[in-house]
Amino acid sequence: MFNFQTFNVDGKDYVAITRHNSDMVECALTLDTTFRGGIGVDAKPKGRFSGSNAYWQDKIQKIKTFTDYEKFIEELIETVDRANVTHISAAVNGKKEIKKRIINKCMDLKSLKDALSKNPFVNGKVRDVDPNHILYKLAEPLPATKGGMRSNVSFASKLCQFASKILNAGYEYSKYDSIVAKTLPIYIEHYLGVKVARTRFSLDGKTFNVKMQTYAEYCAYIDKIIAVACPGMTREEFDHIVWYTNK
Repeated sequence: MFNFQTFNVDGKDYVAITRHNSDMVECALTLDTTFRGGIGVDAKPKGRFSGSNAYWQDKIQKIKTFTDYEKFIEELIETVDRANVTHISAAVNGKKEIKKRIINKCMDLKSLKDALSKNPFVNGKVRDVDPNHILYKLAEPLPATKGGMRSNVSFASKLCQFASKILNAGYEYSKYDSIVAKTLPIYIEHYLGVKVARTRFSLDGKTFNVKMQTYAEYCAYIDKIIAVACPGMTREEFDHIVWYTNK
């Protein structure tokens, strides 16, 4: 159906990072019933559909009290978790604890928007995540329902990305995704001429601090590839190309 531009690594074709391919993938996502649910105010979140921009803007405009804000946070967490299958419920009282972390740091919509507008990396440089940033706070480990501790890097990055987008906070986050993480070394090799281990960006078996450093490195490489392959492409468009064509 779509005529993608590709490159070949080790005998396998991968979809290239180009404006043409981005337009094709965005079209595919628009047509995919899994991710489509309308564009009007009534197009609320359902399944993998995260709700229309009109729906969220209407929701935001109706926040007048702290109770309204709490309900907004609850729906935001539920939507991001369901749309991205991040399994936040695998943590003990996961959704409740994430809500508490957001509200403890941001007591109202303005403070949430302000927090999301800040560069999440230490000194604004993509080396490590600032431990005072909301992304870091949301990613911190929670007790898992099956024992041990469970960090939430993927969920935190996706919630920050989505919330920043609907609040027009002005900072675009890269979503950490396991499919993108697994495929990213191939794109690094092709566009940057650097060979890295195929497991370089996996979070499995790493301490929390190393996971956050891995996320920072993941973001840095994505930015480098975009700068070389298609300047002006958004991080979300990059994510969509790699995730959608390799899932």
